[in-house]
Amino acid sequence: MIDKLKIYVFKKYCKLYITSIVSSTLFLYWNLGVNKIYALDIINDIINNDYYKTKFSKAIEMIRSGMMMGESFEKIKIFDRTFTKMIRIGEQNNCINDNLYNASTYYQSKLNSFVDNRIKLLEP
Repeated sequence: MIDKLKIYVFKKYCKLYITSIVSSTLFLYWNLGVNKIYALDIINDIINNDYYKTKFSKAIEMIRSGMMMGESFEKIKIFDRTFTKMIRIGEQNNCINDNLYNASTYYQSKLNSFVDNRIKLLEP
C-alpha cells in the first residue's frame, strides 16, 4: 500500500515538474526567437528522468517529421490534457506565446502548491 502511494505521489510530482520545465523553458526560448526544434532539443537535455527523456525524444522526432507540437505531445502521453490542448490551440490560433506563458505560470503555481502540501504532511 505504501509503495503504491509513493508511486502515485512521485508520478504526479514528476509530471508536474516536467510540464513546468517544458512550458517555462519553451516560453523563454520562443520569446528569444530560437528555432522550435533546437529549443526542444535543449529542453530534452535538461530532463534528467530516463522515461520522460525517451518519450520527449519521440515527440521531437514526430515534430521534425512535420507533426504539430501539440499533437506530438498528446501522443507521448507524459503531459496532462490541459497542457496539450493549450499547445494545440496556441498553434492553431497563432497565440502559442500567450499559451506558453499561461501554461508556465499555471504549472509552476500548481507544482509549488503540490510541494507545499506534501511538506505540510511531513511537519509535526
